[in-house]
Amino acid sequence: MNQQPTTSIGSIEGRKAAVDARVLAPLRRRGVRLPELGIGIAVILVSVIGSLWWQSRGASPNRIAVAADDLRAGDILESDDLAAVSISSDDELLLLAAAEATTIVGQRVVTDIPAGTPLTRAQFSELMPLSSTESLVGVVVDASRAPLEIVAGDLVDVVALDRDLTGSDIVSSVVRQAQVWSVSVPNEVLDERSVTLRVPKSSIDLFVGHDEIHLMKAGS
Repeated sequence: MNQQPTTSIGSIEGRKAAVDARVLAPLRRRGVRLPELGIGIAVILVSVIGSLWWQSRGASPNRIAVAADDLRAGDILESDDLAAVSISSDDELLLLAAAEATTIVGQRVVTDIPAGTPLTRAQFSELMPLSSTESLVGVVVDASRAPLEIVAGDLVDVVALDRDLTGSDIVSSVVRQAQVWSVSVPNEVLDERSVTLRVPKSSIDLFVGHDEIHLMKAGS
């Protein structure tokens, strides 16, 4: 009778040990010790995490000023337009500190600023006070009587349009290079805006009694 070859348990374990030795031998030759490798990686991770935590912990909080509402170019900044938030940074910031926010109240906004935007001094300009020979005068204009893009600080020529008894138009200059002091939000129904102008006191009477007042960008 033919007998099947048998394999002893001892020979199987011997071959397994030989395979393990062949796999691990190259690592040992390269100086890699597996338990120490795992410990080394763990130490590096702990060091990195600890460093990041320490940097975050060491950063000093800063209170900065932000816009509490949407601001439009030409608006005069009021205290209610300001809010404060805290940020963490060790670097010197160019943003306006909350403690200094009151110093820009009353200044003119020079560009549109969405609510929540951090503020800088470059976003505002100081208003020159009126002299003893100047005054403010307001006119109401629609889209056909003034450029849509005029904002506070612009210079405009003020022109009067009147019609005589024959229906002919008479155009006359009221004042040249008047500074726009402020512009209201357009009325949704009539598409009209109230424009306040900085003008010489001597010219105020010239605004009265005309059929229409038109504003044109100075030099256009």
